[in-house]
Amino acid sequence: MAVQYPTLPGSPTRAHYKRLLWRAGFSASKAQIDHYVSKGLPGAVSELLNPFTSSVLVGPEPTVDNRRLDPLNEWGHDAVWWIDRMVRSRNQLVERMTLSLHDLFATSNDGVGNTRHMLRQNGLLRRYALGSFSTLLREITHDPAMLLWLNGADSSKWEPNENYAREVMELFCLGADPGLEAATYGLWRASASYSQDDIHEAARALTGWRYDWNKSQNGTPAERANPTYYSTTVHDTGLKTIFGQTGRFTWEDVCRLVVQHPNHAPYLCYTLWSYFIPTPPPLGALQMMVRNYRSNSYSLKTVLGVILRHPDFYANLDAPALVKPPIVFVAGGLRMLRRYITHRDWAWILAGMGQQPFYPPNVSGWQQGPAFLNTNTVRAYWTAADYLLVNTVSDPGTQTPDVAVSAAVKAVASPWVSADGRGKLQAYAQGFEADHAPLDAHERLERQRVIRGLLLAGPDGLLH
Repeated sequence: MAVQYPTLPGSPTRAHYKRLLWRAGFSASKAQIDHYVSKGLPGAVSELLNPFTSSVLVGPEPTVDNRRLDPLNEWGHDAVWWIDRMVRSRNQLVERMTLSLHDLFATSNDGVGNTRHMLRQNGLLRRYALGSFSTLLREITHDPAMLLWLNGADSSKWEPNENYAREVMELFCLGADPGLEAATYGLWRASASYSQDDIHEAARALTGWRYDWNKSQNGTPAERANPTYYSTTVHDTGLKTIFGQTGRFTWEDVCRLVVQHPNHAPYLCYTLWSYFIPTPPPLGALQMMVRNYRSNSYSLKTVLGVILRHPDFYANLDAPALVKPPIVFVAGGLRMLRRYITHRDWAWILAGMGQQPFYPPNVSGWQQGPAFLNTNTVRAYWTAADYLLVNTVSDPGTQTPDVAVSAAVKAVASPWVSADGRGKLQAYAQGFEADHAPLDAHERLERQRVIRGLLLAGPDGLLH
């Protein structure tokens, strides 16, 4: 079916491309920004929405202590394996959406206890990051990590477990906050919301999937990755009534009924918008997303096509208002500085920052925005900046304070810095020189390192 999209800004500046790459990816080096600028803004958006199918990862292979990664057996290797993909992938929007979907379908290895399953789920999210949400929902419903995380593997016709049924409605697909009605201009309606009876009946319909613990340990590689199977003997074949419809429903019917529910499309579109834009969607944008989504087989790409082209996406280029999630901060910093994965310290650093990949705090995922910032995590952002800058700064030679600031900005791929922030950096550079003049090589290097650290992890550096 035909899709509708907003009109992109007609005279984009370099700031438009930086905004696009920060929010629809993980920032970029100067050369990477140049690549997208050469395509024009429509071409840049189109490239992000139409992923490459070959030569996706560019750059040196990740290592830890000069050895290949071993995510299945070594602590922290799973986290840096994914950060590496964010850094090296030419499909930046795919990776950013994989992260967003990991937050939406929040599954933690603390509950799963099987890194192989977490990596498999990660691949599933990546495969459908721009594809059909309906198909993704079907696949993740019997994904081994999800079955373990929300107890689907223990659910039977004798004791149907309601955990997945509840979360697929409340968090993944339909929403439960009455405030959504006003936020979505009535497209989401509290009067149409699901009930506890719907949860119970859906739980009955979802019975049947099982988990073979022996194959998970001793099976073939394929069986260890996915030791799930469907058993009709534990499935409840009786009549169920879900959302006012009655039938001998199975797990497939639950997935179908959920995506066809009138609250699903506005809830999902509103949720996706919030990952990319800090202000609520205007009515026209929400209607456009919902219409595209419903008329194109629940395609995420058609929703993202609205978000990445909407004027609100490019609003306030001189005053960004989204807080960089820790994972975005680290992956973006690596890309800006043209660095790659050579150690696993990023795993514990990200844990300290409050967002370790594969370990969301609960089934609700991470709280976004300012929730990432507190006295503990802000300090961890500085630790991350120190790691990003290690061995990247050398004696710059004699510099005036103004040149020192300009050189630092250029060295870290010219990130956004406010006029007030720039003034404070220049004041620091001047004060440092006044206190230490004449500057020796060590002091010149130290001043340059501090300015770069402030650009990365100072107040301006935390926003995108």
